[in-house]
Amino acid sequence: MKKLGTSLIITVILLISNYSEAQIIKYTDYEVAKSEALKQNKDILIVLTGSEWCKPCIKMKKNVFQNTEFIKLAEDRLIILEINLDRHINMSSKVYKDYDFFKNKYQTNALPSLILIDKNEVTKSVISKGLTSFEKTYNRLRELTTKQ
Repeated sequence: MKKLGTSLIITVILLISNYSEAQIIKYTDYEVAKSEALKQNKDILIVLTGSEWCKPCIKMKKNVFQNTEFIKLAEDRLIILEINLDRHINMSSKVYKDYDFFKNKYQTNALPSLILIDKNEVTKSVISKGLTSFEKTYNRLRELTTKQ
């Protein structure tokens, strides 16, 4: 009985931590994200990541995307488009084609990379360094994004 209770508590904690992160990564289709940005008058944050295998990407996910201050900023100011590469990259997949398009368009080869554009697709910033630091990433995005 004690083991069941402990297992239940651990499950609830994991669900809660995953739930908060899941709330901010909403879009995987650029056209849908662009449409939502126009509707909601928000900037688009394009996240190029390999969140299951890339060590800096994993740190960014933990340190930045799961932070409650970042979640609030994202909810208020951003539409997030996640391009998340699998460990075993299939070059004919939609995800890889999207990644290739954005990395070439915004001239970044780094994982992770954050590309901030406004609702009209004007580039505000391409960030590919310091993304595992919450303070640096949060402060930069807060300064660059439009308040609603």
